[in-house]
This record gives sequence, structure tokens and C-alpha cells, in this order.
Amino acid sequence: QGDNYYILAGYPWFKCRARDLFISLPGLTLAIDEVEKFEMVMETARKAVLHFINNEPSDLKIYEIEHPDILLWAVWCIQQYAKMVSREKCIEKYGSLLVKTMEYIRGGNHPNLFLHPNGLLYTNGTNKAVTWMNSSVNGYPVIPRTGYIVEINALWYNALRFVADLQGASNSALSETLNALAETTAKSFVDTFLNEYGYLLDYVDGNMMDWSVRPNMIFTVAFDYSPLDARQKKSVLDIVTKELLTPKGLRSLSPKSGGYNPNYVGP
Repeated sequence: QGDNYYILAGYPWFKCRARDLFISLPGLTLAIDEVEKFEMVMETARKAVLHFINNEPSDLKIYEIEHPDILLWAVWCIQQYAKMVSREKCIEKYGSLLVKTMEYIRGGNHPNLFLHPNGLLYTNGTNKAVTWMNSSVNGYPVIPRTGYIVEINALWYNALRFVADLQGASNSALSETLNALAETTAKSFVDTFLNEYGYLLDYVDGNMMDWSVRPNMIFTVAFDYSPLDARQKKSVLDIVTKELLTPKGLRSLSPKSGGYNPNYVGP
């Protein structure tokens, strides 16, 4: 549309959803050497992110950008550009956006992303679905994931380390600050999510802990920067492989977990 470029989440049912855009963009473009197309879509997304951060009205048609994991997926998306194109070009094109995004989150400006003293990000998902698990009935989430959510905090740790690493020499003060925060985040992540069975809790909200074996924990193994050591990663990977892996991909819930239903019936 004009000078703006979008990725539709599903044609013809869905529009351009922010999470789907940032997760799929590297695979749709960079993986097949379509760097220019990445930059075209990311330029539209960059403007949308800045409108959101600056609380400005926007006529860009990227939806759900206010969800708490979106800015972190945007950082991950740019991280792929740095890896597959070049770090220098990444700094030139997206360095400012990365810094503004991290400052926005650290400054407590996001309406539903709260940085706690333990270095973890807290999200309220009780009354509204705020992650990719967004099925709702009568306006309320079927699976209300709330509090410290595992993939959001895995994304957060990855973002802290990536931006710190990328800024490095050019902004050593910011780099040191982000790395110091990442150390705190890493310790709290392991203390909060890793359980005695060797896998990660799906979310933790005070005394409420979701022990369901879900695929969200696999991101902690997959990202370039992880708060888990090699042994902990292997333990998570083993359990995901054993309980969730099928010939078609990962289940969203282990058959051993309460609430598992192998059949879908209905319209």
C-alpha cells in the first residue's frame, strides 16, 4: 500500500499481525537472499514501532503491536538481519531503533510489560490473551498466561545480550548497563522457571505456577543468547523431544499434562 509493505498473517482471513510479521520476516526474505524485501517491510514496521513507543497516532496497518512480546520479537527479527547481512549495516539501519526499544522497556513505559527488580518482565494476561496462545471464549483467554511468561523472558534476555553486544564499542556505557541487567535476569530466570524435573514452567505468577509441558520453553534453547547452560538446555530439549515432538511439529501441550485433549470436534 503506497510506500508501506506488509506481511499478511493469513490470506484472506488475517490482516498484518505484528507478532506474525516479525517471526516470519527473516525466513520469508533473508533466508532466500531477498535482503531488499526485508528492508522494505522492516521500514514500515520501524515506523509503526516508533509510533507506538512515542504514543503517536498511526495509520499503518500493523495490528496488535501493543502486545507485550512484540517489541522483543522485533529485536529478534533485527538480530537475524545482523547475522545474515552484517552487523555494521544493522547498526546503521536499526541501531537507533534497538536502543530506543530497550530504553522504552527498561523505562517502564510499556502499558503491559513491567521490569521487576529481579530483572524479569511481568505481564498481566488474566483478562486478555497477550501471547501467541490467543484463543478466547466470551472475550476471555482459554489459557490465561500471566505473570512471568517463559518465552517473553527468554526473548528479553536474548535482547539484552544482543543489543549490548551490538552497541559494544560505540556505546560502552549502555552495553555495560544491559550486560549487568542480563546477569540479574539470567539468575532470576533459572531460579523462577527451571523445575526439579529439568524443564521450564510455562508461566509463574506469585504462588501460581503452570507446570504444563508446553513448547514455549524451546525458545530458551533456540535463541543465540540463553540464560541456560548446556546441560540445562539439553534437559529442556530432551523433554520437548520426548513429550511434544510429532512428525508434524511440536504439540502445544504434552499428553501427560492435565487438560490435554487429543481430539477436536465441532464446527
